Amino acid sequence: MPITLRAGYGSGYQMGKLQMDQLLSDRYQQLGSRFNLKEFHDQFLAAGTIPISAIRWEMTGMDDEVRDLWKRWPSALMTRR
Repeated sequence: MPITLRAGYGSGYQMGKLQMDQLLSDRYQQLGSRFNLKEFHDQFLAAGTIPISAIRWEMTGMDDEVRDLWKRWPSALMTRR
């Protein structure tokens, strides 16, 4: 069975890597010499499968990305029928 990739599939991995790098950098800037990579990964994985922007908000308190996240939800998903 041939493997087929959807258009944009790889770019999702690249975006996730960029977001992860930004979170890592932000957290390192906050903690300085107290930064511990194992603790960082433990916190990150404990957050579960939520958007990295939400994890960034939870770990750093920075809400600039999360504020934009709510604007992206289609209004049909926000209303009950």
